[in-house]
Amino acid sequence: EWPIIICALVQLAVVLNGLTAEPIADVAERLQFFATEAVIKLSAMGKMRAYDSFVSEEWAHVLVWDLFAGRYVYLDGREKNVPVKHSIVLCFALGPVGILSHYGTRKVVEKLEERRINQ
Repeated sequence: EWPIIICALVQLAVVLNGLTAEPIADVAERLQFFATEAVIKLSAMGKMRAYDSFVSEEWAHVLVWDLFAGRYVYLDGREKNVPVKHSIVLCFALGPVGILSHYGTRKVVEKLEERRINQ
């Protein structure tokens, strides 16, 4: 639980810093933009990248996702005795692609193990 709590608090601090570092009118405008456009238009991501606070929050968000994806792959690989180095690298570079790589590797290892047992 503690790693999750610490990561969540860091991200919350980044968000709050971004909201309090600007004049309140700018904060209100950003919140309205987020509520009305950002969650429904992909093009809004480009506009939001103009704000340092958004870039910082998004970086923290992606880093936490990559860390938890990598942790999942690592623990699952240990439990099932599957090589994970390549999948962990992909987790930290491309997030979900690392999980897909791990699932594929796990399936190959399972098939090889079945074949070895049946011989």
